[in-house]
Amino acid sequence: MKRIIAALLSFIPIVLVVFFYEGNSLRSPSSQSIRHIVFDLDGTLVESLGMNSIGGDIVLDSGEAYHVFDHARQLVERAYRDGLQIHFYSGGPNARNLDLLSKLKLSNGKSFSDIASNILGREDLVDLGEQFEGKFFTDRYRKDLTKIAPLDQLVIIEDNRFFPLDEAQRSRVVELPIHKESSLKVWRSENRLSWVHGVFDQVISGKDLKDINSKNINQNIIHGLEFLGENINDNLSRHGCAGIFYSLAF
Repeated sequence: MKRIIAALLSFIPIVLVVFFYEGNSLRSPSSQSIRHIVFDLDGTLVESLGMNSIGGDIVLDSGEAYHVFDHARQLVERAYRDGLQIHFYSGGPNARNLDLLSKLKLSNGKSFSDIASNILGREDLVDLGEQFEGKFFTDRYRKDLTKIAPLDQLVIIEDNRFFPLDEAQRSRVVELPIHKESSLKVWRSENRLSWVHGVFDQVISGKDLKDINSKNINQNIIHGLEFLGENINDNLSRHGCAGIFYSLAF
């Protein structure tokens, strides 16, 4: 009997090794884990209302007013709480971006600029040259995400998947859904950032973004709204890209 017990006890170290090895092997490799999250600004977190507009959530030193989209603050705060490195990359001028981000606040009173590891803007875009000049700003000017971190360690929350430099960088886009067959204003009045809340855990776990972006949007919006404790009408779908509706004008 003692020999049997001794034999069983001798297997415990082996079982423990296998257990911990299997447990670790189920996790995403560190090279694929998401450590950096990049937020676009215009059309993603905020919308410009023009100069001296009444009713803006944020008014810059220049007098330009901005509407902050529903759940934008909660989304940035969630990323911050989860220990991700926060970055902002906009096509607007750096000075404007800093002014805007310094006026956007978390619930603890810190500004978005306080928690930002990087704030990049128009001066940090890649100019593809006059031969690429077209109808849209993004035909010629692109964001280079490698200025922030290795691509396999980051994602960007973006309303225009064509803004990053090339296909490799566009594969890092968490693409916001667009309201089907409606004007941009109506689409923007919807709580589409709730969709990001719905897929957030999948995103930061390093799951393939192509799979996330192609999943049922309504289901993930509902999931996000349950997380936020709100409701939404059930008629959202991805329909093209917000970038086709506007060009950046600063």
